Amino acid sequence: MPQASARRAEKQLLVTQGLAERACELRLDDVPDHVKQIARLALLDWYAVTWAGAKEPSVSIVRAEIEAQGGNPQARLIGSSNRTSTLGAAVVNGTAGHVLDYDDVQNILPGHATAPVAPAVLALAESMDASGEALLLAFIAGFETTCRVGALTSPGLFRRGYQGTTPAGAIGAAAACAKLLNLDVAAMSGALGLAATQASGLQAVFGSMAKCFNVGRAAQSGLLAAQLVARGFECTQNVLEAERGFAAVFADGGDGAAALGVPPGGWHLCRNLFKNYASCFMTHSPLEALAQLRAATPFTAAEVDRLVLRVEPHFHKVVLTPPPATGLEVKFNVQHCLALSLGGFDTGAITTFSDELAVRPDLQALAAKCVVELDPDMVFTAAEVEVQLKNGLCLVKCVDTGEPEPDVALSTQRTAAKARALLTGISDAQKNATVERFMKIETLHLAGDLHTEAV
Repeated sequence: MPQASARRAEKQLLVTQGLAERACELRLDDVPDHVKQIARLALLDWYAVTWAGAKEPSVSIVRAEIEAQGGNPQARLIGSSNRTSTLGAAVVNGTAGHVLDYDDVQNILPGHATAPVAPAVLALAESMDASGEALLLAFIAGFETTCRVGALTSPGLFRRGYQGTTPAGAIGAAAACAKLLNLDVAAMSGALGLAATQASGLQAVFGSMAKCFNVGRAAQSGLLAAQLVARGFECTQNVLEAERGFAAVFADGGDGAAALGVPPGGWHLCRNLFKNYASCFMTHSPLEALAQLRAATPFTAAEVDRLVLRVEPHFHKVVLTPPPATGLEVKFNVQHCLALSLGGFDTGAITTFSDELAVRPDLQALAAKCVVELDPDMVFTAAEVEVQLKNGLCLVKCVDTGEPEPDVALSTQRTAAKARALLTGISDAQKNATVERFMKIETLHLAGDLHTEAV
């Protein structure tokens, strides 16, 4: 091989191989205690959100098809006593974990890193009788890989109209499962590539059942990639950075240095964000700004003459949508979310996002009072809310919910409380036991013991 061609080939292998090496070499002793705690919280938060979403219509449809297909009972469907194949559990639990859009957030994607990784690695861990410690390590490897793929492709992937969660998440799920299967660097690289060639997920489906299904499929694709490679299936070793590979197709080549660099705090988990509102994360800064304004200067919906919302134009396209007709569509319409808050409804409660409230005339009238102004100088996670009252008073607040809670103890308290609220249909003792198992995951002989059975 000529010297120039050899140098090009070596450069092409850098990103895929680099991510594979990091995942393969990771040891739990390398992970600081506070980062491990954030990982435990991410798994707990996802499990509780999945439990709450398990009976949603879209999840029921996917579950019915998977159960009709049959398969070895290898892994639990969360929120029930039913078991199915690992691939079936990954797609059902993956769909359920994102259906409420209440799962944690990673802005490097931008999207959700836990949602595609957790269902894949939990299903595999159950089928292997792996320990809780092995599951936690594999999850961290997959989470960090997902975020590194996000760093590789952001913002190009999102601006092209892909769902940030799913292309990166399929690759991260593959990394987690390959880690659990103890694959070497070459096999890990192949698994990342095989997941990348299956990756997809379009923003055009936001507000429909398909958005959560994208996440379920990403989990399933990553798991399948690792399982096939473990059986000897081969894939190109440099798919992430190849000339016609993942980064080239999804993001005009991407940023390999960002993918392989050291993130703030040393770990992408340090930037994880746990949701306080049960809607798309792009609605959170507007909702929080409105809440802070009303806390400082109380006013009623009837006193509002006009509300002006200023946001960054690109990323907020996903919540600047036509007037909603369903509760699911409300989650992606920032004006209606603000109307719900103005109307006194708890936007942290999943029941608030109902079909009935989506079409209520008084809430539609409130939403119509919200005027959106696009400001390219705004940070994409921030929002400025200006409330003009009928008495002439003008209130303004700018908030950025894109910064994580620095107090891990406080985050633990909040996440545990959120989990208990979402784990419906079981006793308080069972709720507390579930939270405790996730907080002591490394002590579990079997990762499958994390499950709580519905009563």
